Amino acid sequence: MARREMLSTSYPGEGQQSLSPLSVHAQPAAHAVSGPAADGPMLSTFDFTAIESMDPSLAEGHRVVYDRECPFELRVQESDANAPQEVGTLEAIKCKILLLGDQACPQHVRVDLTSENDLFFHYTHSVNESSFRGMQEAQKLMIEFPDYMNVLVKMLNSCIKSPHSFLAVLLLKRDGKAQLDIIQNMEYKFVELLSLDFTASPEEVVRQQITFRYNSLKSKVALMQARLQDINALVKVKNPSLLLQLQKTPPSQYGQQHHAYSTSSPHVSPLPQARTANTSVMSRR
Repeated sequence: MARREMLSTSYPGEGQQSLSPLSVHAQPAAHAVSGPAADGPMLSTFDFTAIESMDPSLAEGHRVVYDRECPFELRVQESDANAPQEVGTLEAIKCKILLLGDQACPQHVRVDLTSENDLFFHYTHSVNESSFRGMQEAQKLMIEFPDYMNVLVKMLNSCIKSPHSFLAVLLLKRDGKAQLDIIQNMEYKFVELLSLDFTASPEEVVRQQITFRYNSLKSKVALMQARLQDINALVKVKNPSLLLQLQKTPPSQYGQQHHAYSTSSPHVSPLPQARTANTSVMSRR
């Protein structure tokens, strides 16, 4: 699949604020996440607030209200518009929803899409109350702008919980644009529920995100290593034979199974090329 041209960068990047593993202290607190603890119970015992506060996505005052991986079908737009649309590839895409302002009266909603398989994959959907009116009229949406964020969360969660009934199809266009369609499989027809326009992020934004993700991961690993050393020291004093047994036990296979759904899930059914916005269940009758 064609992807964006790789950027010449190094990480951690020059001029970027680095997260020192020694400057962040782990505290056994329940880490607040928008979705289930996708990183497992081990990470949920750490407080990564100080690390995540360095996210460049928050520079304009936004706050993260949703951060989960969702199964997407990725398609690349063919140069010939009349060419038959082929089934794309299924991939786990991280969806981060950011909100500016109060939830009851938001000023701005942004959705960032990233991929663990491609560090340079970064698309953004940005909408305020004014631009939402255009979406509302074009797609005949019955919701108002304050409800938009909740609807997005509901749609993405539906794609995660019921991937055979709710499909997320991301069409990557040649001009750096992309279109995300949330589609419901009604068994007898496909119904487009919502369509979002995305734009590929500029090089500087991608560079900042790569640097942050690298430093964030490095800091989290350092925190976990320090915690494990403390646990080993405690077990060595309390129960040396148990420590010896743990050291002989092979590593867990959890890491290999963590993203199993992205490779084990079957391809979704081919979708019709014609847009079905007028038949959306969210449309005005």
